[in-house]
Amino acid sequence: MPEKTFDIKFLRKDSINSTNKKEIIETSKYIKDFSQIKNIVASEDDKKIDDFFQNKKWASEFFNTINLTLCFNPLSDKNNKETFDSFLEYLYSHSNSIVTIPSITNKIISIDDYIKFIDYCYDFLKQRNSKSLFVPISMRMSMDSINKLIEHYRKKEYYYIWFDFEGKAINKNTSARINRIRRLLEPKDFFKESIFYFTNIKREILSNIKSQNTSSSDILSSIGGANIIGINREPQKFNPNAKTEHMDQQEIWKHKARFFDSDSYYYKKFDEGKLEPKNINITNNSNRIMDELKKQTEVFLEKLKIKDYIIKKPMISENPFISKLLLN
Repeated sequence: MPEKTFDIKFLRKDSINSTNKKEIIETSKYIKDFSQIKNIVASEDDKKIDDFFQNKKWASEFFNTINLTLCFNPLSDKNNKETFDSFLEYLYSHSNSIVTIPSITNKIISIDDYIKFIDYCYDFLKQRNSKSLFVPISMRMSMDSINKLIEHYRKKEYYYIWFDFEGKAINKNTSARINRIRRLLEPKDFFKESIFYFTNIKREILSNIKSQNTSSSDILSSIGGANIIGINREPQKFNPNAKTEHMDQQEIWKHKARFFDSDSYYYKKFDEGKLEPKNINITNNSNRIMDELKKQTEVFLEKLKIKDYIIKKPMISENPFISKLLLN
């Protein structure tokens, strides 16, 4: 079955349903400039380093992964190489079982330089490596860039790929990119060897504060072929409070603290008086999605297909474009 990760920022030791310690704990963050990396490499304070990677002692009982999106190319200056190599050592040691090579937001790097960066990190990390290495792909890339990147991954036999949605939802455009990637991987059974990890996904396709129900985006990951479904992220905004500063804060929180409803696949507002605190709400929604993934798997193993089960969900049946996009 697809695995659902849990966001370490909002997680308590006792808040995961399962006790088998096989869940994946995820750390995800933007690194805005190279000075953040230099500060970690120069630090002698273990607590500061652990805090940067959001390392919690109790979480070592679980699998964990650290996904980084860089807003710069650390290799654009040759003087940065030694510092960045040292940072990769920390990234490797803080990653348990899964190591994801950092992605770079495609707005500031060419596809050729992106490929050079991935190869450099892969070659560095594979030394002495006993962990699964995942290479990145940004869901903000153009189709031309995707074509070139996936062709390179095929040649290099990079089988494990993490999809950095960078706050984008699973919608018509991102679905087209996902389908293109899958099509490019079909020859020579490459797709059968691949593992897809979707993360930093916008929770809802369209987020409408006035609507009682909003269509979920993250649950569509399993239909899109994800083996691992990561955490949610809202798109970065220059002024995130610009549109909400004059709105009722209670209404804003009722909107943000929705719960995933497995019967409908909508995110729904809680009834008055039942709102969950932020950290509990985020973890509980991960548990709710994980439970639904188990149900999807049970249906598939019993009937060897899942389309009939999915299509009955109101969020799917009431939005024909979703069913046509993902299930045809």
